[in-house]
Amino acid sequence: MLRKMKRLAYRAATALTRAKFRHIWGMKIGEGTVIARTAKLDTTNPRGVFIGDWTALSFDVAVIAHDFVNRKHLATKIGSYCLIGARSIILPGVTIGDHCVIASGSVVKDDVPSNSFVMGNPAKVMERGITTGKWGIREHAFVSAGGNVAQEQQLRQELTAAKKDGLHVREERGLDFLLALPQAQTGQDLRALGFDSFGLVQVRAEIETRNNTSIDDNEWSDVRTGADVLRFISSPAVSAEAIATEAVIERRIEIAMPQMSIGGLSESWLMKELGDLHWTMLTSALGVKSSEISDSAGARLYATFTTLRLKLAQPLSSFAENQTLDFKLRASRFGAGLFFSNVTFNGGQCDIMSSFSKFGDTASNTSLVKGQPHLPDGFVIPALAAPPEFMADYRMWRGAALDEPVFETEYEILPHHDINGVGLLYFAAYPLIHDICLLRMTGNQAAFTHSTIERELYYFANSGPDDLLVFRVHRYEEIGPKRKFLASLSRKSDGKLMAVIQTTQSTKP
Repeated sequence: MLRKMKRLAYRAATALTRAKFRHIWGMKIGEGTVIARTAKLDTTNPRGVFIGDWTALSFDVAVIAHDFVNRKHLATKIGSYCLIGARSIILPGVTIGDHCVIASGSVVKDDVPSNSFVMGNPAKVMERGITTGKWGIREHAFVSAGGNVAQEQQLRQELTAAKKDGLHVREERGLDFLLALPQAQTGQDLRALGFDSFGLVQVRAEIETRNNTSIDDNEWSDVRTGADVLRFISSPAVSAEAIATEAVIERRIEIAMPQMSIGGLSESWLMKELGDLHWTMLTSALGVKSSEISDSAGARLYATFTTLRLKLAQPLSSFAENQTLDFKLRASRFGAGLFFSNVTFNGGQCDIMSSFSKFGDTASNTSLVKGQPHLPDGFVIPALAAPPEFMADYRMWRGAALDEPVFETEYEILPHHDINGVGLLYFAAYPLIHDICLLRMTGNQAAFTHSTIERELYYFANSGPDDLLVFRVHRYEEIGPKRKFLASLSRKSDGKLMAVIQTTQSTKP
């Protein structure tokens, strides 16, 4: 058991390191790849680092993608199913193929063909035609199991189910964790077992997917312990099949003055439009007006946006007046309480995740609790057998220990703009709040030179209209015409983290 725990802790830590290089530095790193925390990947030219799937970088490995002497930025590429041994150095511009093993202490200055074993300084090919599995392991049984889908999923869960909590890594909790508990421990309080509020939302969705049904809000409200959760599980599990009907909404809009800002497309308008598409899909599928969505006890429910990820081919300033935008939304769900939209439009796409919340005992914005509606027969939004990958990103950021800020300022909420029709801080106001505060760091002229090309928002809490917000920039970098920011918003009253925001801005081509 101790060896297994150490192994899981190591994989979790390396997965967290991979997430840092991928999400904060923008390196191209594949799924299942593990990176030792002491490995050094080039942050001078992070966009030049490419690593494939299921590759392992051992301790003190150095991957370099720039030539300081000759003032060059180069692409350094490592393939899939490789092992880069301890204290190896991969020099700028090198390409290592798939299924390669680089012996410890090697200095790789030339390209390495796929299926090769190399070693030395400079590294030379010692063996060709080798076969490797995940992380470059050559043991036959391990390699032959590479096509086992169930094992693939289990390994992926082990590697991605990690997040920061202070300065340590905490294993993520899910339904599998509860099922593996000894019966004597299932009576423990869920908080003592390491579950947060969103973790319980995911567990509920996992059970609903397993049982192919929905759990009544009144019944779920009594859940306090692991044993309370386990009583909802049917045995055997029912396979979850997506409804054949595709849930799609299409909308065409011509860009006019209400959709414009500073000579391009207004992000504030775009966020509201994307939110309205998602909300329209939910109300249409439920067959009720937005004001009538409630739980089984009649308490009103509100769609709580938890993730919004926008990616554009060109910055917002490139969209022109009278240009036609054709939106197409495809919806899906996990269980009966987590809903997803993928929206595509001219030169852009957006992924959205939402759940449902209701006001708690104090009826304030800080007392929101999770809830969910009853899904009617023939509900048209198809069910997923597993949550999309970006939900794991949300859980990672939800518990991340962010770097010390490089800039900090306070923001006073403007109720007539920032608060929505039901008194909550509007999810679509966050980007504009971010940019208003950012201008205090970069200067007003930046608003006319740079506009959004990518935006990732992860929402964790709400705020009352009288509370001050604290805006912090935790990371800032410039790469050619682009500027990238990692920022956060918190309540000043209690320090509660409300959102993490990743933004890439660019000049107009």
